[in-house]
Amino acid sequence: MMTSECSIFLDTNALIHLINSGKLFLYREFTNLSFHTFEKCIYEYKNGLKRHFINSEFLLRAIKNPLKKQSVSWEEKQAASIIDQIIYYMALDPAELDKLITALKTSDLRYEFGIALEHEWTTIEEMEELFYKHVRKQDQHDTSILRLKQFYKLIRARLNATLFDIDQEFGNYKLNIILYEQVFCSPRHILEFRSMMRQCYLPSEDLEIIFSAMCNECQLFVTDEHKIIRHSLTLGLNHWLEFIHLDELEKRLMEWMPKIALNSPCKTNDA
Repeated sequence: MMTSECSIFLDTNALIHLINSGKLFLYREFTNLSFHTFEKCIYEYKNGLKRHFINSEFLLRAIKNPLKKQSVSWEEKQAASIIDQIIYYMALDPAELDKLITALKTSDLRYEFGIALEHEWTTIEEMEELFYKHVRKQDQHDTSILRLKQFYKLIRARLNATLFDIDQEFGNYKLNIILYEQVFCSPRHILEFRSMMRQCYLPSEDLEIIFSAMCNECQLFVTDEHKIIRHSLTLGLNHWLEFIHLDELEKRLMEWMPKIALNSPCKTNDA
């Protein structure tokens, strides 16, 4: 049975799984467990939601069939909910909705997502007034781009509110978020990181996350990627970080804590 504290680092995929399954919230009851992740993992976690808004296939499915969409992941459900709210708020008649759909099919949504900031402080009603004021009368029948810009202006506002709520929810978890400046503002850390990049066989984007776990003196690195576990052997033996697959985490926790609460996500048959 584990008696001392164990410091567990969650890679992005492990973090998403434990949050979406509700297990990270339940793990708070164990005072000898501490969970950590890197600021970059939080960014990747949020991108799982944001990427749906530059996916025209997903957007069109959510708009056309709001009651029939196949939402399987937390990110899809959140994105679909935001889209439903926006379409309801815009209250477009069928003709104008068709124009929005046409624009979604033909535009570069990555670009449109970015330029939504142009109208950050403008209401969609004001955008309508500006359109009819500055567009030639013979072209005013084509409101497709206007609808697209209004759509993305509202999407960004609602998405930012959702991401703020996500940040607030992190306070409910027993989770320490390691910041970039905690890792890469130390000259010694920079030298160590460069040495690791020269010697090991891990992609740099993964190595940043792994190095943050090492700097925070974590004991376990939990990931869903077998290649990270496999290539972690190239880090050598000059560290105490153990790499395990996400599927092994509950088994490891049960070995450490056989007598745990019945409502625990990792309860044993004897509990």
